[in-house]
Amino acid sequence: MSEWKEIKVGDVLKLITKGTTPPKGKGFVEDGINYIKSESISYDGRIDRTRFAQIDEETHKLFKRSQLAENDILFSMAGIFLGKNAVVPKDILPANTNQALAILRLDPKKANPIFISYYLRQPQVIDFVIICRDNPHNLILISKK
Repeated sequence: MSEWKEIKVGDVLKLITKGTTPPKGKGFVEDGINYIKSESISYDGRIDRTRFAQIDEETHKLFKRSQLAENDILFSMAGIFLGKNAVVPKDILPANTNQALAILRLDPKKANPIFISYYLRQPQVIDFVIICRDNPHNLILISKK
């Protein structure tokens, strides 16, 4: 008999939110806080640091909701490449993200973010997200599955 228990992703989350996008032309700088967009995330869970933009400290502080923490899962929920995800490593912090990425912050007592990240990479999960593409409640649906 297996000791594995089936649960909803929403049952192990401390937070689910999305990133924030600065107004066009505002907040971006040459050298500043890492700003991660969905094109920085690959389907195999890697984060391409060469694709980061940079935002100033003021914008980062203003966008408190989308400030990232170590072990957050970034999940692509908008745009053409839905369903990509990656776990945020400590060495890219401080960092922030845009509205195309959901931020899933897990309760570490309930789930391992690397395990959940692998789970979310399953073709069935990605297919589900693509089916929900036109539903404005994607985050709610995903958190309940």
